[in-house]
Amino acid sequence: MTTKEKHHWLENDFRYNNLKTLFLKYDEVIDENKKNCYYDLYWDETYLIYGIMLISLQNYINQNCRDFLDSNMFKKNDKSSYYKIHSKEIKNGVTQIELINHLANYFKHSDDYNYLHIYTFTCLKDVGLIKINDTKEIELKKRKEQRFEYDILIEGINMIVPLENSMTNLLDITKLWREEVWRQYYTEKE
Repeated sequence: MTTKEKHHWLENDFRYNNLKTLFLKYDEVIDENKKNCYYDLYWDETYLIYGIMLISLQNYINQNCRDFLDSNMFKKNDKSSYYKIHSKEIKNGVTQIELINHLANYFKHSDDYNYLHIYTFTCLKDVGLIKINDTKEIELKKRKEQRFEYDILIEGINMIVPLENSMTNLLDITKLWREEVWRQYYTEKE
C-alpha cells in the first residue's frame, strides 16, 4: 500500500488558468495595436492594457499571499513579507514581485495628482523610475506639471520582462514565484 503525499488545500492554483486566458487576449490586443498605431498613439492605447494587467497580477499575488498567511507558512504576519521570497531582485533589494505590486499601485493612482503611497514611492525610487532633484521634488521626465507619466509604468514593466516579449511572461513570473514559495514551505516542513 502506498501512501499519498499530503498537500495543503490552498496549494492548488485555481486562479492561474483564467488569468492566462486574459493575458493571451491582452497580448493579441497589444500586437494588434503595434501593427495599427503610430508610436504615440500606441502608448496611449496600450497604457490601459498594461495597467489592467498589472492590477490583475497584483490581485493574483496578494490573493496568494493571503493563502500563505491563512496556511501560516513561515509564521509571517503580513502579505508583503512574501514579496521577497523566491523573487528575482531587480535593483537595490527590490524584487520582481514587489515591482509588479507597486507598478499596479502607481497605475491605480495615476490620476491622483502628487499622491503616491510611501511604499510605492520608495520602491519606484529605489529602482530608478522616480528621481529626486536637489530641491527634494520629484523629477518627472517629460511633463511640466507634477503628474504621473506613462514612461514610469512602461519602463518598470521593461525592467521585469522586455516589452518585446509576451506579457504572459509576467504572469509566468508570478506563477513561478508562487510555486517556489510552496516548494520552500514543504522543504522546511520536512
